[in-house]
Amino acid sequence: MRCHLVIGSLYSIASKRRLLVLATISWSVLLGGSRYFLQAHYVSDVFAGFAYGYLFLVGWVNLYIVVTQRTIMTPFDKSTHT
Repeated sequence: MRCHLVIGSLYSIASKRRLLVLATISWSVLLGGSRYFLQAHYVSDVFAGFAYGYLFLVGWVNLYIVVTQRTIMTPFDKSTHT
């Protein structure tokens, strides 16, 4: 019975994450479309903003991955110095 609770909670977290990603993408597309519709920006400006935002996100995600997966070694690890 406990296994079902763990799987259910993981599904719930994955479902919430998926919903958050979908809501964020939808918000971005609607906002960019509204900027063009209101003639505040050209289409090229909107696409450039999407590209900049995507590159910014990719950069921060890669930085997060590098920082969290880095292993810390002590300066004088006895297994490397014989």
